[in-house]
Amino acid sequence: MNLFTHSTVFRRGLSSVAVGTDHHNQFIFTHLEEREIAWLTRGNLPHTPRIRGDNQYVNSSFVLENDMSQNKGRTPSFSHIPTPVSAHRFTWVLQARSLAERKHSRTKLRLLILGVDSTILLAVKLASELRDIHVEIRDDGKVDPELDAFFGGGYFQMPRGRSACQFLRSTHTATAGRMTRWDGVIVLNNRAADPMKCDEARQLSLPYCVLIHDEAHSSITPVMNPQKSPCPQCIELYRNERDPFRAHMQQRLRDIPVPQLSLLRRHMCAISLAHTLRDWGLPTASYATGSDTAIPIAERSHTLLQIMDDGSIRNERIRSHPRCSCVAGGSSRSSQYQ
Repeated sequence: MNLFTHSTVFRRGLSSVAVGTDHHNQFIFTHLEEREIAWLTRGNLPHTPRIRGDNQYVNSSFVLENDMSQNKGRTPSFSHIPTPVSAHRFTWVLQARSLAERKHSRTKLRLLILGVDSTILLAVKLASELRDIHVEIRDDGKVDPELDAFFGGGYFQMPRGRSACQFLRSTHTATAGRMTRWDGVIVLNNRAADPMKCDEARQLSLPYCVLIHDEAHSSITPVMNPQKSPCPQCIELYRNERDPFRAHMQQRLRDIPVPQLSLLRRHMCAISLAHTLRDWGLPTASYATGSDTAIPIAERSHTLLQIMDDGSIRNERIRSHPRCSCVAGGSSRSSQYQ
Protein backbone atom coordinates (compact mmCIF):
# COMPACT_ATOMS: atom_id res chain seq x y z
CA MET A 1 0.00 0.00 0.00
CA ASN A 2 1.29 3.45 -0.95
CA LEU A 3 -0.24 6.48 0.72
CA PHE A 4 -0.33 9.77 -1.14
CA THR A 5 2.18 12.38 0.00
CA HIS A 6 -0.53 14.48 1.68
CA SER A 7 -1.72 11.50 3.76
CA THR A 8 0.24 12.04 6.95
CA VAL A 9 0.00 9.32 9.59
CA PHE A 10 0.11 10.38 13.24
CA ARG A 11 -0.99 8.97 16.58
CA ARG A 12 -3.87 10.45 18.53
CA GLY A 13 -3.55 8.27 21.61
CA LEU A 14 -2.47 4.85 22.79
CA SER A 15 -4.58 2.97 20.25
CA SER A 16 -5.75 5.62 17.76
CA VAL A 17 -4.16 6.70 14.47
CA ALA A 18 -5.29 9.47 12.11
CA VAL A 19 -4.51 9.43 8.39
CA GLY A 20 -4.57 12.72 6.50
CA THR A 21 -4.26 16.34 7.62
CA ASP A 22 -7.36 17.58 5.78
CA HIS A 23 -10.16 17.58 8.36
CA HIS A 24 -12.75 17.09 5.58
CA ASN A 25 -11.04 13.94 4.30
CA GLN A 26 -9.34 12.63 7.43
CA PHE A 27 -9.90 9.09 8.67
CA ILE A 28 -9.28 7.95 12.27
CA PHE A 29 -8.65 4.32 13.20
CA THR A 30 -9.40 3.43 16.83
CA HIS A 31 -8.74 0.43 19.08
CA LEU A 32 -5.63 -0.63 17.17
CA GLU A 33 -2.84 -2.95 18.22
CA GLU A 34 0.78 -1.85 18.17
CA ARG A 35 1.65 -3.94 15.13
CA GLU A 36 -1.35 -2.48 13.26
CA ILE A 37 -0.14 1.03 14.06
CA ALA A 38 3.37 0.11 12.90
CA TRP A 39 2.02 -1.43 9.69
CA LEU A 40 -0.02 1.69 8.86
CA THR A 41 3.06 3.82 9.34
CA ARG A 42 5.16 1.51 7.21
CA GLY A 43 2.55 1.83 4.43
CA ASN A 44 3.18 5.59 4.22
CA LEU A 45 5.85 5.18 1.54
CA PRO A 46 5.15 6.80 -1.84
CA HIS A 47 6.94 5.67 -4.99
CA THR A 48 9.31 8.65 -5.07
CA PRO A 49 11.37 9.62 -1.97
CA ARG A 50 10.99 13.25 -0.90
CA ILE A 51 13.67 14.35 1.57
CA ARG A 52 17.19 13.08 1.99
CA GLY A 53 18.69 12.98 5.46
CA ASP A 54 20.80 10.78 7.74
CA ASN A 55 22.30 9.04 4.66
CA GLN A 56 18.92 7.56 3.68
CA TYR A 57 15.69 8.71 2.11
CA VAL A 58 12.96 9.84 4.48
CA ASN A 59 9.39 10.59 3.43
CA SER A 60 8.41 14.21 4.07
CA SER A 61 4.87 13.25 5.09
CA PHE A 62 6.10 10.70 7.62
CA VAL A 63 5.11 11.68 11.16
CA LEU A 64 5.05 9.19 14.03
CA GLU A 65 5.30 11.07 17.29
CA ASN A 66 6.68 8.41 19.63
CA ASP A 67 9.21 6.85 17.25
CA MET A 68 10.43 10.18 15.85
CA SER A 69 11.10 11.53 19.33
CA GLN A 70 12.95 8.42 20.45
CA ASN A 71 15.06 7.98 17.32
CA LYS A 72 15.82 11.70 16.84
CA GLY A 73 14.49 11.95 13.32
CA ARG A 74 15.67 8.59 11.98
CA THR A 75 13.22 6.35 10.16
CA PRO A 76 11.98 3.48 12.36
CA SER A 77 12.64 -0.02 11.03
CA PHE A 78 9.54 -2.08 10.29
CA SER A 79 11.21 -4.89 8.34
CA HIS A 80 10.33 -7.56 10.93
CA ILE A 81 6.75 -6.45 11.61
CA PRO A 82 4.23 -9.03 10.34
CA THR A 83 1.29 -7.90 8.22
CA PRO A 84 -1.84 -7.87 10.41
CA VAL A 85 -5.02 -9.67 9.44
CA SER A 86 -6.86 -6.32 9.24
CA ALA A 87 -4.45 -4.97 6.57
CA HIS A 88 -6.92 -5.61 3.74
CA ARG A 89 -9.62 -3.63 5.57
CA PHE A 90 -7.22 -0.74 6.21
CA THR A 91 -6.21 -0.64 2.55
CA TRP A 92 -9.80 -0.71 1.31
CA VAL A 93 -10.87 2.13 3.62
CA LEU A 94 -7.92 4.37 2.69
CA GLN A 95 -8.40 3.78 -1.02
CA ALA A 96 -12.10 4.61 -0.72
CA ARG A 97 -11.16 7.91 0.96
CA SER A 98 -8.55 8.65 -1.78
CA LEU A 99 -5.77 8.55 0.80
CA ALA A 100 -3.95 5.58 -0.73
CA GLU A 101 -3.15 4.63 -4.30
CA ARG A 102 -5.22 1.97 -5.95
CA LYS A 103 -3.53 -1.01 -7.55
CA HIS A 104 -2.37 -0.26 -11.09
CA SER A 105 -3.52 3.35 -10.76
CA ARG A 106 -0.22 4.66 -12.17
CA THR A 107 0.02 4.23 -15.93
CA LYS A 108 3.34 3.46 -17.59
CA LEU A 109 5.01 5.64 -20.20
CA ARG A 110 8.03 4.47 -22.21
CA LEU A 111 9.85 7.29 -23.99
CA LEU A 112 12.69 7.52 -26.48
CA ILE A 113 14.45 10.89 -26.02
CA LEU A 114 16.56 12.18 -28.93
CA GLY A 115 18.66 14.94 -27.39
CA VAL A 116 18.43 15.93 -23.74
CA ASP A 117 18.71 19.08 -21.66
CA SER A 118 17.70 20.28 -18.20
CA THR A 119 14.19 21.22 -19.40
CA ILE A 120 13.36 17.67 -20.50
CA LEU A 121 14.86 16.13 -17.36
CA LEU A 122 12.87 18.51 -15.15
CA ALA A 123 9.68 17.69 -17.08
CA VAL A 124 10.29 13.95 -16.63
CA LYS A 125 10.83 14.52 -12.92
CA LEU A 126 7.54 16.42 -12.60
CA ALA A 127 5.53 13.89 -14.61
CA SER A 128 7.04 10.94 -12.70
CA GLU A 129 4.94 11.88 -9.68
CA LEU A 130 1.83 10.83 -11.65
CA ARG A 131 3.11 8.13 -14.00
CA ASP A 132 5.76 5.40 -14.06
CA ILE A 133 8.18 6.67 -16.69
CA HIS A 134 10.84 4.61 -18.45
CA VAL A 135 13.22 6.42 -20.79
CA GLU A 136 15.94 5.66 -23.31
CA ILE A 137 18.15 8.67 -24.03
CA ARG A 138 20.22 9.07 -27.18
CA ASP A 139 22.58 12.04 -27.12
CA ASP A 140 26.27 11.78 -28.01
CA GLY A 141 27.09 15.38 -27.11
CA LYS A 142 29.15 16.52 -24.13
CA VAL A 143 27.79 17.94 -20.89
CA ASP A 144 28.10 21.74 -20.89
CA PRO A 145 28.48 23.91 -17.76
CA GLU A 146 24.73 24.65 -17.62
CA LEU A 147 23.73 20.97 -17.64
CA ASP A 148 26.57 20.11 -15.25
CA ALA A 149 25.23 22.68 -12.77
CA PHE A 150 21.77 21.10 -13.08
CA PHE A 151 23.28 17.68 -12.31
CA GLY A 152 25.04 19.09 -9.26
CA GLY A 153 28.58 18.95 -10.64
CA GLY A 154 30.94 16.16 -11.60
CA TYR A 155 29.57 15.50 -15.11
CA PHE A 156 31.35 18.17 -17.17
CA GLN A 157 32.43 16.98 -20.66
CA MET A 158 30.92 13.54 -20.08
CA PRO A 159 28.47 12.06 -22.63
CA ARG A 160 25.10 13.76 -22.21
CA GLY A 161 22.98 10.65 -22.70
CA ARG A 162 24.85 8.49 -20.22
CA SER A 163 25.08 11.32 -17.67
CA ALA A 164 21.33 11.98 -17.91
CA CYS A 165 20.58 8.28 -17.31
CA GLN A 166 22.82 8.27 -14.24
CA PHE A 167 21.12 11.41 -12.94
CA LEU A 168 17.62 9.92 -13.34
CA ARG A 169 18.66 6.72 -11.58
CA SER A 170 20.37 8.55 -8.72
CA THR A 171 17.31 10.73 -8.07
CA HIS A 172 14.85 7.82 -8.40
CA THR A 173 12.97 9.85 -11.02
CA ALA A 174 12.58 7.29 -13.80
CA THR A 175 13.96 4.01 -15.07
CA ALA A 176 16.63 4.72 -17.67
CA GLY A 177 18.16 2.22 -20.07
CA ARG A 178 17.82 0.56 -23.45
CA MET A 179 14.37 -0.62 -24.51
CA THR A 180 12.91 -2.46 -27.48
CA ARG A 181 9.47 -0.79 -27.38
CA TRP A 182 8.44 2.81 -26.80
CA ASP A 183 5.15 4.66 -26.45
CA GLY A 184 6.48 7.89 -27.93
CA VAL A 185 9.48 10.01 -28.85
CA ILE A 186 10.69 13.41 -27.61
CA VAL A 187 12.99 15.34 -29.95
CA LEU A 188 15.17 18.26 -28.79
CA ASN A 189 16.29 20.86 -31.35
CA ASN A 190 18.01 24.22 -31.25
CA ARG A 191 16.59 27.14 -33.27
CA ALA A 192 14.84 24.96 -35.86
CA ALA A 193 13.47 21.46 -36.27
CA ASP A 194 16.21 19.08 -37.39
CA PRO A 195 14.84 17.11 -40.38
CA MET A 196 17.06 14.09 -39.62
CA LYS A 197 15.85 13.76 -36.02
CA CYS A 198 12.21 14.30 -37.01
CA ASP A 199 12.49 11.73 -39.80
CA GLU A 200 13.96 9.23 -37.34
CA ALA A 201 10.96 9.77 -35.06
CA ARG A 202 8.49 9.43 -37.95
CA GLN A 203 10.11 6.24 -39.22
CA LEU A 204 9.38 4.58 -35.89
CA SER A 205 5.66 5.18 -36.56
CA LEU A 206 5.24 6.46 -33.00
CA PRO A 207 3.68 9.66 -31.65
CA TYR A 208 6.36 12.28 -31.08
CA CYS A 209 6.77 15.72 -29.56
CA VAL A 210 9.41 18.29 -30.54
CA LEU A 211 10.99 20.87 -28.23
CA ILE A 212 12.79 23.77 -29.94
CA HIS A 213 14.89 26.42 -28.15
CA ASP A 214 16.00 29.68 -29.73
CA GLU A 215 16.93 33.17 -28.57
CA ALA A 216 13.35 34.48 -28.63
CA HIS A 217 11.32 31.63 -27.13
CA SER A 218 10.94 27.88 -26.65
CA SER A 219 8.40 26.00 -28.74
CA ILE A 220 6.63 22.78 -27.77
CA THR A 221 4.71 21.00 -30.50
CA PRO A 222 1.63 18.92 -29.69
CA VAL A 223 1.94 15.14 -29.74
CA MET A 224 2.09 14.42 -33.47
CA ASN A 225 1.05 11.20 -35.17
CA PRO A 226 2.99 10.32 -38.36
CA GLN A 227 0.93 10.74 -41.54
CA LYS A 228 -2.04 12.00 -39.51
CA SER A 229 -1.05 15.48 -38.31
CA PRO A 230 1.20 18.37 -39.34
CA CYS A 231 4.91 17.82 -38.75
CA PRO A 232 7.61 20.23 -37.48
CA GLN A 233 8.82 20.78 -41.04
CA CYS A 234 5.41 22.28 -41.85
CA ILE A 235 6.02 24.85 -39.12
CA GLU A 236 9.45 25.69 -40.55
CA LEU A 237 8.09 26.11 -44.08
CA TYR A 238 5.40 28.56 -42.95
CA ARG A 239 7.91 30.53 -40.86
CA ASN A 240 10.36 30.73 -43.76
CA GLU A 241 7.58 32.06 -45.99
CA ARG A 242 6.87 34.85 -43.51
CA ASP A 243 10.60 35.71 -43.23
CA PRO A 244 12.61 35.03 -46.43
CA PHE A 245 15.95 35.56 -44.60
CA ARG A 246 15.16 33.18 -41.74
CA ALA A 247 16.51 30.01 -43.38
CA HIS A 248 19.81 31.73 -44.23
CA MET A 249 20.24 33.01 -40.68
CA GLN A 250 19.44 29.60 -39.21
CA GLN A 251 22.13 28.06 -41.40
CA ARG A 252 24.74 30.56 -40.18
CA LEU A 253 23.80 30.07 -36.52
CA ARG A 254 23.63 26.28 -36.74
CA ASP A 255 26.91 25.61 -34.90
CA ILE A 256 26.49 28.38 -32.30
CA PRO A 257 24.92 27.17 -29.01
CA VAL A 258 21.72 28.77 -27.80
CA PRO A 259 22.27 31.16 -24.85
CA GLN A 260 21.29 29.94 -21.41
CA LEU A 261 17.54 30.04 -20.86
CA SER A 262 16.09 32.22 -18.16
CA LEU A 263 15.04 30.36 -15.03
CA LEU A 264 11.38 31.33 -15.44
CA ARG A 265 11.31 30.29 -19.08
CA ARG A 266 12.96 26.94 -18.34
CA HIS A 267 10.54 26.09 -15.53
CA MET A 268 7.43 27.14 -17.48
CA CYS A 269 8.66 25.10 -20.43
CA ALA A 270 9.23 22.08 -18.16
CA ILE A 271 5.75 22.42 -16.65
CA SER A 272 4.10 22.61 -20.09
CA LEU A 273 6.06 19.57 -21.29
CA ALA A 274 5.19 17.71 -18.07
CA HIS A 275 1.49 18.30 -18.84
CA THR A 276 2.06 16.70 -22.23
CA LEU A 277 3.77 13.69 -20.62
CA ARG A 278 0.98 13.43 -18.06
CA ASP A 279 -1.66 13.09 -20.79
CA TRP A 280 0.43 11.14 -23.32
CA GLY A 281 -1.55 8.23 -24.72
CA LEU A 282 -4.53 8.68 -22.42
CA PRO A 283 -7.96 8.73 -24.12
CA THR A 284 -9.28 11.65 -22.06
CA ALA A 285 -6.11 13.74 -22.20
CA SER A 286 -6.34 17.47 -21.53
CA TYR A 287 -3.82 19.65 -23.31
CA ALA A 288 -2.29 22.51 -21.29
CA THR A 289 -2.38 25.79 -23.17
CA GLY A 290 -1.27 28.28 -20.55
CA SER A 291 -4.54 30.18 -20.74
CA ASP A 292 -7.88 29.93 -18.99
CA THR A 293 -9.68 29.09 -22.24
CA ALA A 294 -9.56 25.38 -22.99
CA ILE A 295 -8.91 24.31 -26.56
CA PRO A 296 -11.51 21.84 -27.95
CA ILE A 297 -10.39 18.24 -28.24
CA ALA A 298 -10.64 18.31 -32.03
CA GLU A 299 -8.33 21.34 -32.27
CA ARG A 300 -5.78 21.00 -29.49
CA SER A 301 -3.61 18.57 -31.52
CA HIS A 302 -2.79 21.46 -33.89
CA THR A 303 -1.69 24.01 -31.30
CA LEU A 304 1.95 25.02 -30.80
CA LEU A 305 3.04 26.44 -27.45
CA GLN A 306 5.58 29.26 -27.35
CA ILE A 307 7.15 30.05 -23.96
CA MET A 308 8.74 33.49 -23.75
CA ASP A 309 11.58 34.66 -21.49
CA ASP A 310 9.15 36.29 -19.07
CA GLY A 311 7.27 33.01 -18.62
CA SER A 312 4.25 33.98 -20.72
CA ILE A 313 2.79 31.38 -23.09
CA ARG A 314 1.43 32.03 -26.55
CA ASN A 315 -0.58 29.66 -28.71
CA GLU A 316 0.02 29.30 -32.43
CA ARG A 317 -2.26 27.39 -34.76
CA ILE A 318 -0.32 24.96 -36.99
CA ARG A 319 -1.44 23.26 -40.19
CA SER A 320 0.04 21.04 -42.86
CA HIS A 321 2.06 22.75 -45.57
CA PRO A 322 1.23 21.72 -49.16
CA ARG A 323 4.95 21.44 -50.05
CA CYS A 324 5.87 19.29 -47.06
CA SER A 325 6.68 15.61 -47.63
CA CYS A 326 4.47 14.56 -44.71
CA VAL A 327 1.28 15.61 -46.54
CA ALA A 328 -0.57 12.71 -48.19
CA GLY A 329 -2.53 13.97 -51.15
CA GLY A 330 -0.95 17.43 -51.36
CA SER A 331 -3.19 20.48 -51.00
CA SER A 332 -6.35 18.44 -50.44
CA ARG A 333 -4.87 17.26 -47.15
CA SER A 334 -3.71 20.72 -46.07
CA SER A 335 -7.10 22.32 -46.66
CA GLN A 336 -8.44 20.30 -43.76
CA TYR A 337 -6.49 22.43 -41.27
CA GLN A 338 -7.07 25.86 -42.81
